[in-house]
Amino acid sequence: MKARILKHAVTVTLTLCATFMFALSAFATAPTNDDIKNMVTRGKAYLFSQQTPAVYTGGVYSSGGSWDSYNKVAATGFAVAALLDTGVPRTDQHIIDGVNYLRKMLGNGTDGYNDIYETNIALIALAIYNDPADLTLITNMVSSMEAWQGNDGGWGYCLCKTSGDMSHTQFGVMGLWYGYRYLGKTFDSDTTTQAVKNKLFRYLQTSFVSSNGQFGYTPGSTSYATSTSSGLWSLGMAGLVQDTSGTQAAATPTGAAMAMGVPATLPDGITANPNYTPGAIGWFNNNYSWNSDYYFLYGMAKALTIALGENGKVGEHAWVEDLKTAVYNMRVDNDATNPTLTHWNDGRWIGGGSSMGTSLVLLSLAFADVNQPVPSRILAQDTGLDNAIKGSVVIHTTGGVLIEPIRENPNDPTSAAKPFRTSTTGAGMTQETTTYLPVGAFQFKLKPVPVGGTAEFTVNLPAGALCYRGKAGCSDADIKTSFIDKNGNLKRGLDWFKLDNGKWKGNKKIPMVFDKVAGTITVTLKDGGFGDTDGLANGEITDPAAPGYDQFGGLALVDALSSLKIAAGIDTATAQNLLDFDLAPVVAGVPAPDGKIDLFDVLVILRQAVGLSVTPTGGV
Repeated sequence: MKARILKHAVTVTLTLCATFMFALSAFATAPTNDDIKNMVTRGKAYLFSQQTPAVYTGGVYSSGGSWDSYNKVAATGFAVAALLDTGVPRTDQHIIDGVNYLRKMLGNGTDGYNDIYETNIALIALAIYNDPADLTLITNMVSSMEAWQGNDGGWGYCLCKTSGDMSHTQFGVMGLWYGYRYLGKTFDSDTTTQAVKNKLFRYLQTSFVSSNGQFGYTPGSTSYATSTSSGLWSLGMAGLVQDTSGTQAAATPTGAAMAMGVPATLPDGITANPNYTPGAIGWFNNNYSWNSDYYFLYGMAKALTIALGENGKVGEHAWVEDLKTAVYNMRVDNDATNPTLTHWNDGRWIGGGSSMGTSLVLLSLAFADVNQPVPSRILAQDTGLDNAIKGSVVIHTTGGVLIEPIRENPNDPTSAAKPFRTSTTGAGMTQETTTYLPVGAFQFKLKPVPVGGTAEFTVNLPAGALCYRGKAGCSDADIKTSFIDKNGNLKRGLDWFKLDNGKWKGNKKIPMVFDKVAGTITVTLKDGGFGDTDGLANGEITDPAAPGYDQFGGLALVDALSSLKIAAGIDTATAQNLLDFDLAPVVAGVPAPDGKIDLFDVLVILRQAVGLSVTPTGGV
């Protein structure tokens, strides 16, 4: 019975969304950054006030801790995710109580809970919470979601393999996107995840309506605003977002758009349509409006964040500012003159009550508004960037540390935010010809950090940064700039590069870990240490930098001595020695390792260490 009611409610929601749109009025109040900051604080306070008290017996969780609505698990999952994504620490009791409720309702995770919506909303919350104790639970939920993907590539209502619809598919992809990240995987990690991605792409292809740029609710069916935002967001999560330069204003863009992460033909013969991303954004531009359906608002905010980013526009529309203005004017305060609580309620099932609606708005702002301090942020491929490997990235931290933008005027917190992602070439910037910075540079502030302490900063890389020979969709040109060599091994000289007197230079003082399976680079930064621009132990780290590699970088005289001992047969070469010292012959200024360390390698290292040209006259 509940399933029939829910399906009917979804249909009503989609119909209402297509009918009633919130158009920004010329009289709408445009909020300041402080207005939004205070509104978010009141929204979090509202969610705190709506949680049912948890009961612990002998220190062990018993019951309670949920947010009540038509769908308690969904409401609780969204609330936990919203609070975590807006900076509430995972040690907060409200978070702990909500997580314990979800764990109780999910059991071991194999069977999910009730439907695809609630199962994946709970999975998202637990993955963001990121507790190693949930490894088995999340592993089981991810495996079940993979098994429940329909033969058409989508997900439907039931916890079973069935024909998909765009709304449930969005949540299926979202659950896997967050779940994979928790498990240290991506949609390209192995044959199973790649198969999920390929089937999903087929589903999105058959759901795309080329005549107007929308996605249908089901393949060949009526299109809705919500199904279009769901399709665009799903493309982004799977790493299938395409270039939008010059096409946002068109309803049916023509001409080839450069694919970012979308090969011309996928392994099972699916041909990429270059117009999915620009087509959907073009449709939204021609039907531009932020409506009061917070489910749509949540989906489109995420979709545009990953497709256009902080500097992008929908046609001529500054979509982030319009989104902020819309939610600011749709808020409900508990007091007109001195509000302490703020909520949103659209009356629809997925926004099912004020708790759900409030969570969706907070999640939308956490994604879209760069001024919000958050533990995780998606950075789109801005069309003005010069990085060789295209695609969105995710940056995130742990331990309650939040990511903030660097301000144009560091002494004025109200000044404009600098973009999180920047180019690595241009006026005043140089680098060695053997230095590669494949995904560009990042500039950010981390706080709060223990004074004089450390913080971990992780970059989830686009698929192209992990290319090697034989990997689907990878060309030799991709491999040249990838962090991985043609044989699937990590390239030597990986480093965290900083601008030093206008030149990009690596430095081994910053610990770095590269995880090929997870597709991540993690650096450990020290407050007041190398990499912290202000050089002060003041509880915050400001670090403009770029992950990259230089196959001759960081070589010193001690390396020449170590390689000489190996070449002379005094020491035996380890795998790491081969990675570091096997450089000769050098062809056109680039190392061409030959699997051994000999006197030619020693000569290359020695010349680099003392600042001479790497390739002397006559070659090496």
